[in-house]
Amino acid sequence: MKKKGLYLVIMTLSVIFWRCDPDRYYDYFIINSCDEAINVKIEACSLNCRTKHAHKYEILDIQIEPNTTQLILSDTYFQPLQDYMIEYFFEKITIVKGTDTSKVNYVDKDLWEFKKTSKNHANSYLTVRPEDFENE
Repeated sequence: MKKKGLYLVIMTLSVIFWRCDPDRYYDYFIINSCDEAINVKIEACSLNCRTKHAHKYEILDIQIEPNTTQLILSDTYFQPLQDYMIEYFFEKITIVKGTDTSKVNYVDKDLWEFKKTSKNHANSYLTVRPEDFENE
């Protein structure tokens, strides 16, 4: 009988501590290393983009001037900081320079530089380069 009570207490405490986990904060930046402004269209999600229950929304026509860094999204998630969260928050990122649209898949986490700034906060940086717009 005592074991049952002990297990119940352990399970209850586990649930309490798990639910009290602090949010993790993510900031996503685009660095425009091109010699002219770029326009960015973002399709993001309020929940995991990989699920059918994700609520999608768009941020249209963010213009980023040459050689500048622009914050494009701040979001939170409850699990530990991970670099793959880019794929959870973003459905699609389209970048246009002049009349050229890049064919690069900017949702690919390997294109982003992930930096933890604390145990609960991380910044991720995507550098857009002139070669992203060269025809293949």
